[in-house]
Amino acid sequence: MVKNVLKKIILTLVLVGVSFGSLANCFGKFALVRVFYNANDGINVGGGLLAKIVKTVLFYIPFGFLMAIGGFIDFILFNLIEFWSGSNPVGLNEYDKEGRYAKSFEQDGEKLTLVYTEFGSRLDLTAVSKEGKSETLTAFRSQPGKFFVEREGQLSEIEVTSQSVGSQVILKLTEQGKLKSSKVVEAQNLQDLQLRASESL
Repeated sequence: MVKNVLKKIILTLVLVGVSFGSLANCFGKFALVRVFYNANDGINVGGGLLAKIVKTVLFYIPFGFLMAIGGFIDFILFNLIEFWSGSNPVGLNEYDKEGRYAKSFEQDGEKLTLVYTEFGSRLDLTAVSKEGKSETLTAFRSQPGKFFVEREGQLSEIEVTSQSVGSQVILKLTEQGKLKSSKVVEAQNLQDLQLRASESL
């Protein structure tokens, strides 16, 4: 009797181990769950403790239920489609087959576009002002902390510095030791932008 129970336990553990090992790379990106999570994360009501309470309540009551259903649908349907076809029909925020991914942000008539190419090896950041003036900065994953600007077909390294003054931040763009442009932004807007940019990765 004890031998049979021990054999069943060992067999179960072996089957679970083999299943985890053979299915380790079969899980997709759970894009539907991520959509619900980002929707909840994007809710901004008030500030401080009130915002945390509202997000927590919404996370557990409607979004928790939706994420459970979405997780089940992701696991059963969309991840299976992604496994066999290579793309997730819900995951529209993923790289395309050429390794390109773009995301845009707009606020007060100004637009910021992030374009990742070569599956994230290169980032082109284009800022368009209210007047329609645009500036494009390029960053490479292999050279962290460095930014480049294209002039006459050549990439030239630039330096971006920031200085906090109260609730505002002064951003300065210098190329070859010369100040090319500067901008004063609210610190909260800059933090929100950094958070959105990091989430898009």
